Amino acid sequence: MNDELALMVVHARNVDFAVAAARVQEVVPVDRWAGEPAIDLAQLVGVEPEGGAVRILLLARAGREPLAALVSGDVTLRHIARDHLLPLPAPLAAHVRWISHVVVSDGQQPLLVLDAERVVA
Repeated sequence: MNDELALMVVHARNVDFAVAAARVQEVVPVDRWAGEPAIDLAQLVGVEPEGGAVRILLLARAGREPLAALVSGDVTLRHIARDHLLPLPAPLAAHVRWISHVVVSDGQQPLLVLDAERVVA
């Protein structure tokens, strides 16, 4: 059993957010995107992006069309030990269903892990 999860991390001000790297089917520069309007993940999470390159992450979802997610700024790959993924407290999780976990590590910004299955397009 693999004890790490690979995440595509988007760096924003005060908090980072991520999706499982295994869900990312394609990364498309926004000026080449010809599909449906994308969901702005920074706006969904309620964070201010750092700016920089704007791209679409095409995210696989079970039994549905892929989700087009707009992101900007630095995007990096990060491996997180599964035991560092902390579930959100139930009262908070009820209001932000699209956030599955949070990661808090010494010396790094908090990391919100988004669940592509729960993001409503």
